[in-house]
Amino acid sequence: MKTSILFVLFGLFLFVGCNKKEVKFYQSDISQKDSTEHLIVDISLTGLNTDEKFNSDIIDVYNDSIHKFIAGIRSELRKDMEQYKSFVNEDSLMNKNFTFELYVKDTVFLASTDLISTRILVYMYQGGANGSNNYYAFNYLPKEKRFIDIKSLLQSEEKKINLLLPKHFINTDSCFNDVPTYENTTCINESLENYIFTFNQYILGPRYCGEAVITIPKNNFSDK
Repeated sequence: MKTSILFVLFGLFLFVGCNKKEVKFYQSDISQKDSTEHLIVDISLTGLNTDEKFNSDIIDVYNDSIHKFIAGIRSELRKDMEQYKSFVNEDSLMNKNFTFELYVKDTVFLASTDLISTRILVYMYQGGANGSNNYYAFNYLPKEKRFIDIKSLLQSEEKKINLLLPKHFINTDSCFNDVPTYENTTCINESLENYIFTFNQYILGPRYCGEAVITIPKNNFSDK
């Protein structure tokens, strides 16, 4: 197995404002690439670190949780691969060149002492004509060292959201044929000024349309 883990600290700062003050975070790229006979893994994540004024253990909880989540996906995919290899050894007619694939990439929408909001894209190929894209939201409160579910917190705004989503939906070439709603939203993230609603492939239209992302400014909500 060829494994390379590259930690590149850019020396750049991610400056993200919050309601009270500007908070400084150090941003680093974490890349993990594995390649074996039946498995390809390519992971690109954003590591967040803080300056000396902010306790490092608070951000460690966030980073560790993200890494454990990815490790769990890798573990399950590896089990599937090992099962496939055993089938191949027992059945000479099976395709011996089949390769499982895992690609992971994240987007950090907000990084402040009040909230870190990240969306993770996980692509997996486990056979068939196409692989699958799935999105996951990780919304973390550093001061409380815990994750929250923004979708649940916005449940009281469901009726308003169902009116706002179609208004802010950019349906290029009218590819999507279903109506975005609070209920069929895959995950919700938060930036300084917006809520970001993400819908997985197939939810609002055919696979070739891809995922749908709708941004709604927070000023549409009276208490935000």
